[in-house]
Amino acid sequence: MTSDCVVIGAGYAGLSAAEMLINEGWSVRVVEARERVGGRTHSLVNGLGERVDIGGQFVSDEMPYVLNMIDRFGGCLIEPEITSGAAVGLPFPDDGSHFSEASRLYYHQLPTTAQLSAEVGGLSLAGWLARTIADEGVRSAARSMAECANCIDAEILPLKELLRMRDAGPDGFTEMQYFVDGSLHRIAELLAEKLGCVDFGRPVRSVTRQGDRFRVEAGDDVYEARTVLVATSPLQAREMAFEPALPVDLMRALQAFHPTDTFKFLIRYDRAFWRERGLSGLCQWSEPSGMWFGDSSFSAEKPMLVGFAGGPGAAALRLLSARDRRAKILEDLAKALGAEAAAPLDYVERDWAADPLGTGGYNAFAAGPHAEGAVERIRRGENGLAFACTELATRFPGFVEGAIRTGRDMAAHLMETSAGRRRSA
Repeated sequence: MTSDCVVIGAGYAGLSAAEMLINEGWSVRVVEARERVGGRTHSLVNGLGERVDIGGQFVSDEMPYVLNMIDRFGGCLIEPEITSGAAVGLPFPDDGSHFSEASRLYYHQLPTTAQLSAEVGGLSLAGWLARTIADEGVRSAARSMAECANCIDAEILPLKELLRMRDAGPDGFTEMQYFVDGSLHRIAELLAEKLGCVDFGRPVRSVTRQGDRFRVEAGDDVYEARTVLVATSPLQAREMAFEPALPVDLMRALQAFHPTDTFKFLIRYDRAFWRERGLSGLCQWSEPSGMWFGDSSFSAEKPMLVGFAGGPGAAALRLLSARDRRAKILEDLAKALGAEAAAPLDYVERDWAADPLGTGGYNAFAAGPHAEGAVERIRRGENGLAFACTELATRFPGFVEGAIRTGRDMAAHLMETSAGRRRSA
């Protein structure tokens, strides 16, 4: 099979790149190791017959590319039925005020990347919190918020990388403004159906450069193309066999990325009982660190809580059996919102780290001696070979919006450099 470009990975980055190339007249094949598209978006039908996103879910008005795609494929945005009730902080009596102050510090007091001194710039997030926040309760709350939002232990997460992600991301929690009726994952399926060029069950075994062409062995098939776009996370890209080997600086940049760790929960009830108590449904825990729940109801008639446990909190939950984990989650929610939380209509959980083709969460993070400049080096690619994933986005890294943007960016990069090579030839 011969084409202008082989795209490896049928997540939003790969599909967006393929669409852009096809619209410019390129022939494209997309090879996907899984039997589905969507990458870090995924969905299932819950016990009530409702299709729900167990992967990436939320979008906002700040995200024009994903909103445009949702609109093009007839998606309907749902604004969660969130009330202005009180938030709950647990397990300690003062945790409500601790989280309120931690939120102010986390979203308004963190320095920008440009403000970092050399000394502070080398700290982990945990190190920065220890130096900056004297109150132990506020410090624990801030750490919990950060570990939930970033799905990684605050001891590992470099402050500099967190600031890069934050400065390029949405304003506060606005990314949770909308979700898509029928699932965000369904939009990726519709895009793939339109393109008609995705081959499933094709894990890539090797990518070989042969003169001015590439040979890609995927599953039992061989693909040949002028260019290759690797639209997977750095965690998967670095496991592929490249011949000749990738340049040392490029491989080091790929190796700089670390997996994250998260559980996602979607819990449906017969009524929004928390609102009856004057609560918003938002609850956060300082222990276990990294756990958060909020209201993401389809409507007043279909109330639902969405929850995340990230970093060490996710690792601790994984030690429990599925039955015991469900019991613990519902017990914790009952303490936060009332006894009715222990008797849901439906309960769905997803362990993101159990996906061997995933990243453990919705993003991987660069850390260690080769983290500096890793994103920029990977984005440069190598002579007809390009890389695209949400981690490499200059805006909204870690979000579907970022995946779409980097897919389009790298498709444009391939077209530009390909044209240059043809002119020089």
